[in-house]
Amino acid sequence: RIRRLSTLVRGGLPVAPAHALSRVAADRFYASCLPEELRPGALLGAESSLERASRVGRARALLAEAELSSALRRQLRAIWSELGSEAALVVRPSLVSDIAALPVELHASQVRVGSLVSLERAVLCAYRALFDSATFASLALEGAREVSVSVLVQRMVEPGVSAVVYTRNPLTGEGSELLVQLASGLCGDLVGGHLPMQRLRVDRATAWVREAVRVPAGLIAGTQRPHSKVETLDAAAPQELGAESLAELVRLSVKAERRLGAA
Repeated sequence: RIRRLSTLVRGGLPVAPAHALSRVAADRFYASCLPEELRPGALLGAESSLERASRVGRARALLAEAELSSALRRQLRAIWSELGSEAALVVRPSLVSDIAALPVELHASQVRVGSLVSLERAVLCAYRALFDSATFASLALEGAREVSVSVLVQRMVEPGVSAVVYTRNPLTGEGSELLVQLASGLCGDLVGGHLPMQRLRVDRATAWVREAVRVPAGLIAGTQRPHSKVETLDAAAPQELGAESLAELVRLSVKAERRLGAA
């Protein structure tokens, strides 16, 4: 997540303020409360799966009683003072390993927090979540030798309209237009096809809407009702996003493409 956020920043896109707790913070936490044989690297090197599972259980018991260090608490207090005084924050933990494309996920979802106490609790839960027998078994099968946790703490932005933008229309192959998908709600639900959306063909140079259609929820995910169909809209007045906002979205998308390259 941290790398993806850095990519957005390099692309010149506006990003909500955030702080990253690198794996160094997690490693220091584990070193402060776990003996060496129960730390992540040692668990990956266990002689057998049974031995590994036994050690994971022992580590979980110790972590259940562990607390964050005073230094990490001070760091979180500073983060809260900067980011959380006027808005909620979201805590997003991720696995970090010596394997770049690791097909293993941390069993901890992102958490919304509204106080310093809940921020500290969310980070502590993220560090504890690594110690899962199934997670370590999967990591060992992938040949991982090192693993830790990084945590992204970011200011929460309440969703209004979410958008997915293709700077080359994948439906037509037309390079002079963008394909823009818009929906009210979270972007994850939009990508999953769980929201009704507007799909716009937008001129790259002028941001003029060449075509606008409404796509019912489930059409992408394949769960639409038999009578569901795409509805043609007035291209001159797309409802989800005003003309100025759409033009700004096109400008930012083209700018990101120039900086990052076309996929």
